[in-house]
Amino acid sequence: MVKVVSHPSLAFVKYWGFIDERLFLPLNPSIAMNLDGFYTTVEVEPSDKDEFYLNGTRLGGKLEEKPRKLMEFMRERYGVGHYRVYSESNIPTGTGIASSSASMSALAAAVLWEEGIKLDTRELSTVARVGSGSAARSVPGNYSEWLYGETHEDSYARVVFPKDYWDLRVVTFIISKEHKKVSSWEGHKKAGDYNMVRVKEAWKNWWLARTALEKRDIEMLGRVIVDEMNGLMAVAISSDIIYFEPKTLEVLREVNSHRGDHLYPTMDAGPTVHVITTKEGEGIAKAIAEELGVEYVISRCGDGVRRV
Repeated sequence: MVKVVSHPSLAFVKYWGFIDERLFLPLNPSIAMNLDGFYTTVEVEPSDKDEFYLNGTRLGGKLEEKPRKLMEFMRERYGVGHYRVYSESNIPTGTGIASSSASMSALAAAVLWEEGIKLDTRELSTVARVGSGSAARSVPGNYSEWLYGETHEDSYARVVFPKDYWDLRVVTFIISKEHKKVSSWEGHKKAGDYNMVRVKEAWKNWWLARTALEKRDIEMLGRVIVDEMNGLMAVAISSDIIYFEPKTLEVLREVNSHRGDHLYPTMDAGPTVHVITTKEGEGIAKAIAEELGVEYVISRCGDGVRRV
């Protein structure tokens, strides 16, 4: 059996809303880094039907919608067979750590490689995107950008800087391991008119984030990161979605009081808080987590999807 590992993609510039629901074609480009502190491994074996297992438990209902959709797409496009899929992961699902970016990128690679289908990184990124939009970025990993495109072939992710270009650290505050009540997919579909304000800002922030990465300018990148978090949370709230937990707000208040130490928080669709910082700021963020009694994981920039 082929065994593949991938990491979740943490967006500095967010994607929310799409021009094509089936293909997950985004309304704006985005920039991210893979988190090496989290992983998902996938092994596949041929079967007479698709079955999905996570950490030894068979998935059903909504939890298998994304992998089933991806399998059907690969079957339609590449003629792949049916598989029993075994995943192991240390990522709490449905909490704002982009677990599906790791799992869908690993699933796409594992099935196609098991079939002997060799795609370049660009095309593999487009395939993974059909399972979960952010999985497009997990495929190349490193510091990556997911390009806007109006067709399946043109919306893909690529490396903009290798992982060792800049030694950023991310301290992830795991606020809760309970699955969120409103999924990312539902959030995308509920995004209202205010999201177009965010989209306009995201196009500008895409270039600012790119420039900040190139210059290794933590203050410039930090301003973009916080602006993007605020925009996404405003869109969620305007759609009657609240991802904050009381502990989330407590963490944000404490982290924001240390802005001078280069601690920049961001959130995705869930209560988890990710603090992007420098090597020097990592210890301060750890101390905050320990003082508040919050579980945390430390990451550096990680590789893309690969065999293990």
